[in-house]
Amino acid sequence: MKSLFILSLLIFLNTAILYSQVTIGLEEAPETGALLQLKEENLSGENSAKGLVLPRVQLTDINNLYPMFSPDPDNKYDTPEKKSEQDALHTGLVVYNMNQCLGYTGDSKGVHTWNGNKWIKLNKWTGSTVKGISGRVYKTATFGTAGEWMIENLEETTYDTQAEVQGTIPTGRVGASNITSTTITLEKVYYFPTNPVDYGAHTGVIAHDRIFYDKYKDYGIGLYYSWAAASAGVYSDIVESGVAPGPDQYSTVQGICPNGWRLPSDRDWLDLEKQILEHPELYTTQTTPGVWDNSYETNSGELDDYFRGTAGHLFESQCTPVGYTLPSGTTYKGFSKFTGFNVLEVGYMGSPTGTIPQPQSYYGSFASFWTSSNVKLRGTVSDRSVWGRGFSSADTPNGNKIARGAQAIWQLQTVRCVKARN
Repeated sequence: MKSLFILSLLIFLNTAILYSQVTIGLEEAPETGALLQLKEENLSGENSAKGLVLPRVQLTDINNLYPMFSPDPDNKYDTPEKKSEQDALHTGLVVYNMNQCLGYTGDSKGVHTWNGNKWIKLNKWTGSTVKGISGRVYKTATFGTAGEWMIENLEETTYDTQAEVQGTIPTGRVGASNITSTTITLEKVYYFPTNPVDYGAHTGVIAHDRIFYDKYKDYGIGLYYSWAAASAGVYSDIVESGVAPGPDQYSTVQGICPNGWRLPSDRDWLDLEKQILEHPELYTTQTTPGVWDNSYETNSGELDDYFRGTAGHLFESQCTPVGYTLPSGTTYKGFSKFTGFNVLEVGYMGSPTGTIPQPQSYYGSFASFWTSSNVKLRGTVSDRSVWGRGFSSADTPNGNKIARGAQAIWQLQTVRCVKARN
């Protein structure tokens, strides 16, 4: 047996020397331009009834060669210099990724290649998109009569060429200043979603807070905006508490959105909620339709009825926000398909104590979105509140509801844009 093994090894080595190119499946040289060829039959056309099965790998980080170097007992990937070297050496590495949530929309299973800096999915998104002024391309989806919406959080910092104002927005931690009982100064600022558990974020040092964003910005977390930045300081309409907005009260405000798109109004959001609730099979893993209650359009937006409805889980991504760990014993219940709305609970900033804004973060537990609709509460049009939408983490009791209520304009929240109606 030992002699037979040695003989086989010698034959293999001689063949390898003879053919620097290899065919697997037949004892013949591959085509001239191929180092390796797989075939079962010596045919010029169809030559096999079988294919190549790639290694199944649970990738864990878009920007790192994990699990290839996790753990890293030989310390080949433990410094920026070593990582850079290994990243370059592995350019072109191909695997079949099994981690559905490597990205954030729940569609990450599939063939990926390492491009020297990050993992790239080869079977790319084939649906609709819109490009921001920065060149960033956002996935979009159409939700029946509610129209076409971005299904990713916005991350633009410059107003597009047709916006109500022009210029680039600075970073900042609160959306209003000089707040007294009679005065308030709106601030056009953006900021970075930050997980304070990991980085102790709210030290007042913006460079420190940005660490988390720079690490995870490829995961769709977007940016926080003050209302003034999101809307360019312009209201599209006024919606009175207890009174449903008109059926055609759609946004006319572009704000920070790309040309041809708008910051959604309260009516835009109501139409979207109704569409997803009544037709969940089109956008979610659920198939049983809900029943629209007209009271969802007339709640006061105050604490007593802030959360209402039954469509919260239907909006939320099946994936938790990157960098967030579910509390022990809880189960995440987001039902949005990757072609659905895909809310990520990346938090918001700017909750006031008295009249002084005190930045906080609710990363992993809440998502909060601006509208362009001003609030009229108890007969008075507010100069400090607009209507907004909120989604509590899908593993919480309020995760199956949607928050519709007045949002203080000194807060910083995320933005989704809706395509302008003709």
